Amino acid sequence: LNIEEITQIWKAVNNFLGTIETLEQSVFRLWEDNGRLSKELKTSTTAFETDVLSISQLSKKRIDASGDMARQIGITATVLGVVVMILFSLMIIRSIVKPLSETVAMFKDIAEGEGDLTKRLEVAGNDEISEMAKWFNAFLENLKSIIMEVKQNAVTLNESSRDLAGISNRISADADQTAGNANTLSASAE
Repeated sequence: LNIEEITQIWKAVNNFLGTIETLEQSVFRLWEDNGRLSKELKTSTTAFETDVLSISQLSKKRIDASGDMARQIGITATVLGVVVMILFSLMIIRSIVKPLSETVAMFKDIAEGEGDLTKRLEVAGNDEISEMAKWFNAFLENLKSIIMEVKQNAVTLNESSRDLAGISNRISADADQTAGNANTLSASAE
């Protein structure tokens, strides 16, 4: 490797580290966003529960007036509302947690040294997580190219080393032969 190639590899490693840092910051921001969304969801749930409680109290007054049929409708509406909120909450949580979990697993796999650089993150959607996955996939593609180039350079270096060793052996053999000829000539001259 020459200085220019080492410099290129060094720059690529620095770019890689910068990308990892950027990705780490993105994951941290997503984590904070997840916390904020959880708080907003909790606030919405509390407001929903307050509304449900108000509806239940109003329904109780009407139930007292209109009988058992109205009571069953109020309870059914409350249960359905809670079920819908739970399902909606689960969908939101799943849409955030699943891509983050896949991303974290990929990062962990690469960080532990056993990373399969042919794997790619799924890019589905137009949100920040999909954007992060897209750029991480591009980063992996660049890293793969760099590794292939280093591998090819290592093969070329190995071949050049073998050629150089062969030339060195021939020079040594020629030097031994020249020394033998000189000794023979010297002995004949005496």
